[in-house]
Amino acid sequence: MEKTIGWYYLSFCDTERPKGEQFLGGCYVPGSDLEAAITNSWEMKINPGGEVAVIGPIPEEIVDRLPPERRCKLLTKEEIGGIEVGEL
Repeated sequence: MEKTIGWYYLSFCDTERPKGEQFLGGCYVPGSDLEAAITNSWEMKINPGGEVAVIGPIPEEIVDRLPPERRCKLLTKEEIGGIEVGEL
């Protein structure tokens, strides 16, 4: 049985940095599961390292609202806006 591909939001931080500078970026990536999504972020060269927090899989109706330019790209705090984490 083939696994369904879903989308995940990955958020990266470095807790060794000073407060206010710990966030390294976030990204929306596809994957058949959490492990695949993290692997895909490395293969796409959009994983800056550090600790990762994950939301997902994200419901299709939320993914459909994501502009293509916000998918598979490491995003800054400013670029991440548009969808509240509470909606996921």
